[in-house]
This record gives sequence, C-alpha cells and structure tokens, in this order.
Amino acid sequence: MRSIENVVRALLREAGLKLGTPSRAAFAGRVRALADGDALAMELVEPLLRILATMPNAVHGTSARRGRP
Repeated sequence: MRSIENVVRALLREAGLKLGTPSRAAFAGRVRALADGDALAMELVEPLLRILATMPNAVHGTSARRGRP
C-alpha cells in the first residue's frame, strides 16, 4: 500500500504538486483536490487511487480465508 502511495506522490511531484502528509483516510481526497486542475495528473493517479481503495478489503478477505482475524 505504501509503495502505491509513494508512486502517487511521485506523479504529483512531477506535475509540480506537493501532497504533504495527509492521514491514510484523507489521502485520496487530498490527492484528488490537488490534481483536480491537472487532467494528465488526474488520469494517472485515479486508477492508483481505485487500487488503494480496494486493497484493505482484499487484504482483509485474504486474511479471513487463512483463518486470521
């Protein structure tokens, strides 16, 4: 998860946008707010944000199938 967040940060940085240190819960909203005016940045980061949104559910489901809480 952290590596995908770092890729998003790098993409924003290349577009001249600095994200700062939002909480994990605020990460996607902050990214969208920053990249809103840059169509290319949005096009690049949106798929990564969708992946990040599905990861906690996927990880939890995998752990449950293995018998972990």
